[in-house]
Amino acid sequence: ETPGDFGEFATPPLLSDISDCPVSLVSRMEWVGTFESNSFGNDAAENLAIDPVTGRYVVIASAEKNVLQYVSLDEPTNPTILAEIPVIQNLDLVNDAGFKGTSVQSVVATKGVVCAAVVGETGADPGRVIIYDGATFGPLASIVTGIKPEGMSVSADGAFVATANEGEVVYGSNGQVLIDPPGSVTVIQLAGEGSAIEVVDSYTIGFESLSAQDALNAGLRLVEPSPNDPGLDLEPEATAFTPDGKYLVVNFQDNNGLAVLDLEKQEWVSFAGYGTKVMTMDASDRCDDDCTSEDVDIKDFTSIGVTIFGLYQPDAIDIGTLSDGSYYVVTANEGDARTLPGDGDTEDEDVRLEDVGTTCPNNDELIDETVLG
Repeated sequence: ETPGDFGEFATPPLLSDISDCPVSLVSRMEWVGTFESNSFGNDAAENLAIDPVTGRYVVIASAEKNVLQYVSLDEPTNPTILAEIPVIQNLDLVNDAGFKGTSVQSVVATKGVVCAAVVGETGADPGRVIIYDGATFGPLASIVTGIKPEGMSVSADGAFVATANEGEVVYGSNGQVLIDPPGSVTVIQLAGEGSAIEVVDSYTIGFESLSAQDALNAGLRLVEPSPNDPGLDLEPEATAFTPDGKYLVVNFQDNNGLAVLDLEKQEWVSFAGYGTKVMTMDASDRCDDDCTSEDVDIKDFTSIGVTIFGLYQPDAIDIGTLSDGSYYVVTANEGDARTLPGDGDTEDEDVRLEDVGTTCPNNDELIDETVLG
């Protein structure tokens, strides 16, 4: 929508093929080198940022080790590690020695510093954004955030940093809900650069003022364990500033929607759902070669008059402004399933169609394994 007007949100057509994209917008990347953490599937490289001082190294947020890894790009064909800094090291220098962070989830770079989002010791403890000198790697400041800070972003002028505080549910060994903390967003205003950086202001804002009915009317998705309380159910995953610095767009992956924060007023001005995407297609469009084999048997539902819808549920987002002044949100539509309390255990909310059935008149046909594939 036009700047300042987020009253309605429409999902534009997605580019279905690279041929739909103008040549002027296509970039080509070429692999030249690799840095290996030697740890696979363990969140060893949760997020990264480019050195804010010289651009000659990459900062990797290793959630597995709870460290920041500084990797030199002086020889791009052979990246090498410069330093590995525990995120809670030397926090006594910034008067936060008592903080026991357990996992670094995100990192951004701005104004000659590196900012890291660090999760608190338990699922009920506030996290931190810890700011490090981009030249010496030492801590410069520690700012309290909401619970379980995740995706971070920085404004175009580098003056603001935001973190999405997911407030993820904590379950017990028998699937019972132990903690269902509120989701929120923390916004930090900075001045100066490098070792002279100064935290001008910071605030954390949640969603307690939004009713469940208003959330549903806006198109947001509310699920267990707190579907009647958006303040608890909304779990921010990522944030992005508009290029003019007026708004912060907050993405809710599990809730399949977004919210817009007016930074000057420090209040929410809009909530909206991403809606659904028609995912019915010819079987031939769903695989590169033969769709039928011992391992793959993708069926064509178009022939039996069935329309399949999917949720966008993006993870990372970004936002830009085109020449007409309109904001456009770009989303990486990962799709996701929330973990729900189960009978003696926890389970993901995704299910097999043959197990739950449909309301279609030809339900028996649809849930037949030979039809489902």
